[in-house]
Amino acid sequence: MSSNTAAPRTLDLTAIDFSGVHLIEASAGTGKTYNITRLFVRAL
Repeated sequence: MSSNTAAPRTLDLTAIDFSGVHLIEASAGTGKTYNITRLFVRAL
């Protein structure tokens, strides 16, 4: 049997392009709010 589980990718805040729509999806306690805050500060 083969598994379709992909390895989780690390969010690279410096590589995200601000054009278009992006989705940050992760379990509780994984740093979503921290990363979204860092993206907001970078956009300033």
